[in-house]
Amino acid sequence: MQIEIVEVLDQERAMVAFNAPVGSAAGVWKGRQGIETGTHHVEFEIPDEVHSWSLAQPTHGEITGGGKGGGDFVTVSGQVEGVGEDSVVTLRIGPDVIFVEMEDSAEKVNQGDYVTFRSSTLEIYPYQT
Repeated sequence: MQIEIVEVLDQERAMVAFNAPVGSAAGVWKGRQGIETGTHHVEFEIPDEVHSWSLAQPTHGEITGGGKGGGDFVTVSGQVEGVGEDSVVTLRIGPDVIFVEMEDSAEKVNQGDYVTFRSSTLEIYPYQT
């Protein structure tokens, strides 16, 4: 996904604020190079298992929230494209997908469902196109 880093919130913790086609949020930059504002192609990762989620109204997908202090939550919404046997859910958020590990009860979501959940961390991994 293409994002625009609009501000480096905390250089030491690599926290950045960004705008994307699916919303505006803050996350942890995981690039090997230094953080620079501007446009980047990235993949998102939710590093922790998701313990709680709810069904949502149909949406194209959205990522919002987060903050400089790191104590704020990022809210993620999207459509379930698949549920693996190992509780990994493929979630479509806009034009891209992310893999989310959901608690053992992930069988409660089905392909085609729209879900929303909160995470304490969103990791951002840049890549070259």
